[in-house]
Amino acid sequence: MNNLVAIETIFVNTLFWGVLAACVFFWTEIIAKQAWARLAGALAMGVGLVGASGAMVMRYVYAGYPPLSNLFESLLGLIFALLAIYLFIEWRMKPKYFGAATAPLAFLLIGFASILPARLKDAHPLMPALQSYWLKIHVSLMVISYAAFFLAFGAAVVCLILHYRDKRNDQGGTGGGGTLALEGGSTFGQVRTQSTTLAFFDEITYRLILLGFPILALGIITGGIWANAAWGTYWSWDPKETWSLITWLVYAGYLHARTTRDWRDQRSAIFAIVGFVSVLVTYLGVNYLAQGLHTYGSLL
Repeated sequence: MNNLVAIETIFVNTLFWGVLAACVFFWTEIIAKQAWARLAGALAMGVGLVGASGAMVMRYVYAGYPPLSNLFESLLGLIFALLAIYLFIEWRMKPKYFGAATAPLAFLLIGFASILPARLKDAHPLMPALQSYWLKIHVSLMVISYAAFFLAFGAAVVCLILHYRDKRNDQGGTGGGGTLALEGGSTFGQVRTQSTTLAFFDEITYRLILLGFPILALGIITGGIWANAAWGTYWSWDPKETWSLITWLVYAGYLHARTTRDWRDQRSAIFAIVGFVSVLVTYLGVNYLAQGLHTYGSLL
């Protein structure tokens, strides 16, 4: 087992250095205007994905259960999903700036995971409530939805930056957002292939939330089924349950505003960032501030 733990540590270090290198490469592309750095950054993110995959496999092998039972393991799963979705988008669309927003998020997550206390990192025998096949179903769905929302946050931040830069350029008489053409690749299905970078990030924010929203709903539903099997009730207004519902409602509001009110650009990006704050409260905040059935993941 000690050998497997050592191998897991190697994979975690690979993940850490891979996403750190990706941060350097992506920002080299922006600051030094080196086109090769984007490919290098994407490859480094791929290395990080290999590290996350290897660490999860090693944990599964020596722990004997899906690596989703504590905060460290869920962070590994979140990073894995985030990198996988990012690499798919990079492969399909090759967008500028997206890696520069995504890599720091992945790096912050693995950095946070690395400094967790041992009781939240080490593998332990599962408590009775976690000894269920619903563990891998419910937690996997929640983690994938969070990954989509994290990426939507990154895209929304870029969207806001480009919006205010274009606004400043317009006020200075130097032209508008049409000068920032998207380089390379096509977008999903019906999305315009020749669009400004600003319009692209507005659209990708929407698409990522559209991905995460139903997965979050399924995560909440499967969590209720699991809760009934473990505790005899589908819903107990546990803080994490409550905030999951609040987060779902926030993103429901975003999609409503987007589809019926045609909210785009600045307003849409701000709404997406509000949703991300709700995700953070759901995923981490209630572990600090509240006690409930999910406190086995408490940071305190």
